[in-house]
Amino acid sequence: MIRELVDVYINSGIVRIEVENDTVHTMIPLLAERAIREGAKLGETSRIGPEKLVELCWVERRYSDVRQIPRDIYVRARLLMIEAQKRDDTKTVRDVQHNLRELIQLRLRKILNVIAVNPDLAISREFLDKLAVEEEVLVRKLVSLIKDWIMYVLGL
Repeated sequence: MIRELVDVYINSGIVRIEVENDTVHTMIPLLAERAIREGAKLGETSRIGPEKLVELCWVERRYSDVRQIPRDIYVRARLLMIEAQKRDDTKTVRDVQHNLRELIQLRLRKILNVIAVNPDLAISREFLDKLAVEEEVLVRKLVSLIKDWIMYVLGL
């Protein structure tokens, strides 16, 4: 069993994890969640605190455009919630859920606006680099659907 998740890296939905003896494992996020539920601890470099989500929400409210966020923020937030649940820290779980929901709503509104105005801009590398991995997957799927729909409506 993995005892400590020293660091978590996200790339295309796969989690690469450095563990205590410098061995690197690659696993899907669900396996990282399972490791924490079974007793693994997040190392300090992998931790985010609820205050980071508050900060990201503040930035998203302050600016009208989509701001760059850590690509792995959603996975780290989930892992934080799982650790808090394991400790029966319901306040942290509620705070993280609340702030994560707000962050998702703020960003989704902006992302959908970009897609509606210019689907090609939404799949530019410059725009995609501002997104979390999960947001990038969503954008690519939505852009494809919307482009197909536009072509259908236009009869092309």
